[in-house]
Amino acid sequence: METNPAKKLTLVLMLLLCLPALAMTTEQEPADCAALLHSRCEMCHFNTRFCQKLGQKSKSAWKRTIKAMVGYGAKVTAEEQQMIQDCLAAPTPAVQDYCNAP
Repeated sequence: METNPAKKLTLVLMLLLCLPALAMTTEQEPADCAALLHSRCEMCHFNTRFCQKLGQKSKSAWKRTIKAMVGYGAKVTAEEQQMIQDCLAAPTPAVQDYCNAP
């Protein structure tokens, strides 16, 4: 059975193009937390509103808060809600840097 060299080259190129995206998924997650807080929460609040309570409220308390914000009209998907409550209940260094930035 013969294989087409062009097909092999195409497959290798596709793999090489996908590798950076796969690596970014795990490496950029904390940065995405900060970006999500900025893009969703700061639509209505200064970051001091939620940054002051970083790590102080439980995950379930943040869940209730986020649910209330959605009730007020916040446009946040269920996946984003989960990520936001995780970010705020157990902030990563990237989120802490975001909240401490001038």
